Amino acid sequence: ALYTPPNQGLLMRLKSGFASALSGAAIPASHLHGALLLAKQLLVLDFYETGGEKFEAICHQIENRLNQQKFKALNTLDFADLQFWLQQYDADPNERRELARALSQNVETAVSLREQEVRLLVMDSSATQAVVTLMANLENLQAVAELHDSVPEATCKLALKQALQKEKQRLAEKVMAMAHLITEDFTDFFAARQILSSLETVSGSFDGPLKEEILSAIKTKS
Repeated sequence: ALYTPPNQGLLMRLKSGFASALSGAAIPASHLHGALLLAKQLLVLDFYETGGEKFEAICHQIENRLNQQKFKALNTLDFADLQFWLQQYDADPNERRELARALSQNVETAVSLREQEVRLLVMDSSATQAVVTLMANLENLQAVAELHDSVPEATCKLALKQALQKEKQRLAEKVMAMAHLITEDFTDFFAARQILSSLETVSGSFDGPLKEEILSAIKTKS
């Protein structure tokens, strides 16, 4: 029986689907890798292609995007992408070791920057978003540091949990210091409520004992 080549319209729709999916600004590395595996399975169809972009070119595009995203994740410390590269992606051990080495340097630099930000933070009722952002950054750094330390190829452990917890404590102390602005002779009721509202907002960014300490400080001034 004669072999019927694939429908050219279907091939065009497949490639259009890839183009549409790859046009997104933020695509998880795991999704890009899945798209690459699918595109490689479709490489055989290039033999029947009569025009337009080939699946080989699509594979190159995805591979370039993956490489760019890998280096971006090292700089932004995006946990999900780093987790893919360090735990899920079947990489060569030497490649994983180099990735862990570069990650360790970037994490230590980021921790130093966060320490400086906590130290320089001036607390007032307008600093709510700064506190929430700082806490989110500290939490992400802790997760990334623990991820790094879980990689067998990592040549040294970061062990930054205590240092990051110390910064959380310092940040909580700055937040609680806002409550001390409300003294017995504090007559501006509106300003007092604004300060307490800010404390309530940022308390949700803290967990466990630190959150309880902040809520206790609010209660004594309410």
